[in-house]
Amino acid sequence: MRCARCDRLAIPQAVGHLPNGLVVFGWCLDCLEETGCSEIEAVGRRTTRRGNSCVLTLEPPPPPLMIAPTDRRRLLLGVATLLGSWSIVLIAVGIWTIRQPAPPNPSPLGNGRPTLFLVGGMATAVTALLLLCLSQGRELVRSRLACWWVQSGAFLLALAILVAGIVYHDPRRDPFVVVAAALAIGLSIAAHWQERRLPAVKSRADVISQDWVQRH
Repeated sequence: MRCARCDRLAIPQAVGHLPNGLVVFGWCLDCLEETGCSEIEAVGRRTTRRGNSCVLTLEPPPPPLMIAPTDRRRLLLGVATLLGSWSIVLIAVGIWTIRQPAPPNPSPLGNGRPTLFLVGGMATAVTALLLLCLSQGRELVRSRLACWWVQSGAFLLALAILVAGIVYHDPRRDPFVVVAAALAIGLSIAAHWQERRLPAVKSRADVISQDWVQRH
């Protein structure tokens, strides 16, 4: 490259400020020194490093893996159903063994006795009812259909226990029959009381008439 002032080879070419403020470029170093220019040092380019670009997505993050509440309710409902069925079997066996004569040498643990079957069946039924309440929550207590089923089932169970106790009467088993029937009747009364506490269900005609009154 040649100098723009003296036309001599200028390696490297320089840029400077003249005393009067002008900027000159393409001059050699000798010309800059001769005219009293102040040299301007060129600054090299700074290599900037691009960071990883952040991409915003509108899709929500995937939820953490967990058991859905519906699956947990189904599991509890299935276990409650099995326990309820088993409790019915135990109570039925206990009622059937009431008419059987007492063994001459009864077991100290009560194996094969009606008391064991009846108490075990009731305890299993209470456990099934507790699991049913946990699976359905307050919806079970506030359901008229559930209260009606409990009321009817408990009443029929008490009636069956009393009939079996009368048909196969044994004075030694009377206290157990009375206690079992009283518990079943108490459960039926509690379900009936809960059903009466629930608000009345509006019929379709009431809903239509109320809607018509609000519009007019």
